[in-house]
Amino acid sequence: MNEKPVSFDLSSWICILEEALQCHTTHCATMREFTEAFKNLADMTPAAVLLYQDDRWIAANRVAELVTGYFLDELLSMNILDIVHPDFKAAIRARSQKRRRGDKAIERCELKIIAKDGTEKWLDQAETFTLVAGRPAGLLALTDITARKKSDEALQNERNLLQSIMNSAGNAHLAYLDRDFNLVRVNETYANGSGYSPEALVGKNHFDLFPNTENEMIFTRVRDTGESIAVRDKPFEYRYRPERGMTYWDWTLSPVKNAGGLVVGLVLSLYETTERKKNEDRVHELIAELRNALAHVRTLRGFLPICASCKKIRNDEGYWERIETYIEEHSEAEFSHSMCPECMEKYYENHSHKK
Repeated sequence: MNEKPVSFDLSSWICILEEALQCHTTHCATMREFTEAFKNLADMTPAAVLLYQDDRWIAANRVAELVTGYFLDELLSMNILDIVHPDFKAAIRARSQKRRRGDKAIERCELKIIAKDGTEKWLDQAETFTLVAGRPAGLLALTDITARKKSDEALQNERNLLQSIMNSAGNAHLAYLDRDFNLVRVNETYANGSGYSPEALVGKNHFDLFPNTENEMIFTRVRDTGESIAVRDKPFEYRYRPERGMTYWDWTLSPVKNAGGLVVGLVLSLYETTERKKNEDRVHELIAELRNALAHVRTLRGFLPICASCKKIRNDEGYWERIETYIEEHSEAEFSHSMCPECMEKYYENHSHKK
């Protein structure tokens, strides 16, 4: 059985059926007449329609036969739980008990059955209370949603695979955003680095969480031009996490386009470079300090013209000056004058003899 259009409303149909059913009940003298009248009415319905009382099927339309794979006489000989998947029997049993107590609320649910050929099928079900021969009964309208559930399952598997790939990206912070910069999907690294859980981030606008005028302009340009951008060591300061101070990031922003070339989303990839940037800055500071220190170091190199007699040195201007004066001017050295023992004896010989 093909799935019904989105506009098909089970809840509305079951209300119409229940009202018509009560009308036919008052005009049918026997159960056979009622069953025939019910089938004629239900066969005009695009859904599978079944009626049960005391946990047994008492009527079903042609679509119900197609969905379950059982002929009408087979269904009428079965307990309502015989076609229900084991995972859903407890819920169906509880619902049946509510009908016996006269609960008239319309209930919607999705359940799984096992058709006659062993195929598992998903059904969208609407159920309500009615009276048959003055006794409580349950009226069901169902549509086959197996194809949709398989499609949903395949889509969820793809999403799970994508999430696993994103989460395995190591230190890379990954996020997918829609055209309005609302977060659609983030990896665990992105969430942890942001200080939020993934659930708290999804659906939120990126710039409500992380306001930054310059970055928002970059995002807008990528969306409007459809051209990617890469940034290195871009500074960012968390407004709501001042304890982190200034942080730095390498990031790329790439547009995602539909078949018509329209940008429908953006992929943001971030890698924090704060530690590397601070280390580089410190290296630059140390180099600057070293260069400054070297600028103040004066060394003597090459040949120095010195007088063989008085030991004066000729400077760059051609003037002769005392050796200590020259050295003091061309280095960090300073002189303090005293006299060695030999000179002391030489120049103060008379003084020594007098003593």
